[in-house]
Amino acid sequence: MSTFTVVNDDVLVRAIESSHSRLAYIAPGISQPIAEAIGRLFERSEPPAVTVIIDSDPEVYRLGYGTVEGLKLLRELLDRHQFGIRHQPGLRVAVLVADEDLLVYAPTPQLIEAGSTSVDKPNAIVIGPHASDQLLTAAAVEGADSGLASEAEIGRSAVTPAEMDAALKDLEESPPKAYDVARVERVFNAKLQYVELEITGYKLSARKVALPNDLLIGDDPALEKRLLNTFRLLEGGGLEVEIDHIDPKTGKVKCNQEGLSEKEKYSEKRIEEDRKKLERDFLTQVASYGWLIRRWDRGAFDLAVDVLRQRIELYKAGVAETLKQHLEETVQSLAQQLLTKMGGQLPRRLHKTLLTASPTDAEMVRVLAGELEASLGRTDQVFNPEFKVRYKDLTYETIQEQKFKEALEAAFKRSGQSGVVEQMFEEFDAARESER
Repeated sequence: MSTFTVVNDDVLVRAIESSHSRLAYIAPGISQPIAEAIGRLFERSEPPAVTVIIDSDPEVYRLGYGTVEGLKLLRELLDRHQFGIRHQPGLRVAVLVADEDLLVYAPTPQLIEAGSTSVDKPNAIVIGPHASDQLLTAAAVEGADSGLASEAEIGRSAVTPAEMDAALKDLEESPPKAYDVARVERVFNAKLQYVELEITGYKLSARKVALPNDLLIGDDPALEKRLLNTFRLLEGGGLEVEIDHIDPKTGKVKCNQEGLSEKEKYSEKRIEEDRKKLERDFLTQVASYGWLIRRWDRGAFDLAVDVLRQRIELYKAGVAETLKQHLEETVQSLAQQLLTKMGGQLPRRLHKTLLTASPTDAEMVRVLAGELEASLGRTDQVFNPEFKVRYKDLTYETIQEQKFKEALEAAFKRSGQSGVVEQMFEEFDAARESER
């Protein structure tokens, strides 16, 4: 056998069956084929001395360093044959000693990967007989002149039946995820990801505020309940302001030869255009499921998101000053128009805010302006755009849905990506082939 080789359950089972005088199995967990092979040793008329050292933490089996079936069988063997099983917390290397042969290998967490079957991807080292003496002593292997287990480097404490029962009960209550399922989910999540892209609070052109009814209809209580007065803050398509020009290739402010930042016109219309461009360039909408992005597009997408975020922040700052002035002018103009429509008479509830019994028009306009300012709100309340991007991974349940597969395929075909989705499903099928 080569010094560097591949070790999996099949190799370990053959090595266990070849042992005659001693066997030491030292690993984080144990699978059913290995436990069965150890069980067959006890059926011999002269079984070898058997040493088992494991990490009895149930998390070991959730990670896939062993199987629940293997642990159950080991528990049964303990009752039947009363051999020593010892515990080493956090053990993540593995050793198999079969007579004079010794293998040191890296156990595979099946939750993460399927494990190697190719000699080009070795996970074990074969160690000759004389080099193994030190290890046998360190583990106090039965059948070797290696001292007491209580004096060993690892596995000094025994695994009791009660501890194994507690681990099995824990695993029954919170079982491991099927390993091929977890790998499929990981493969798919390496390819696709949900994106929630949301921009709110920026459409000034659509912003309306409710005005007190009595400013228009007087004190008629019946009409006040039935009539809703709203006022559009802006005419046309909102406000356009100058902001620093952000280079979409670098995400930095673009400067001219004099080192001064270049400027560009920006508006809520441009925000909407930039949002749609993000969706068009990077995202695929799957009916009833949401927007998906291919993981390899994340770098370019994140840069584009950062550029848009900066533009919105600059636009927000630019609008704040312009909007403040605009609101002040709107309030004054509207207050004067309302006073004229009311025939110079304020609603009774506003009289208590007047400074004199015979107020001037200017005083009444001031009172009305205060009322309107309260209705319109502060500038940061009227205009406070927020840009949110959230990412979520696909669940295995979603991946398994036939409806999702069909919707995904239809969405990718509509956007000319049919070859891409086929590649993803091919990788999905390949991941599912591991069913040990």
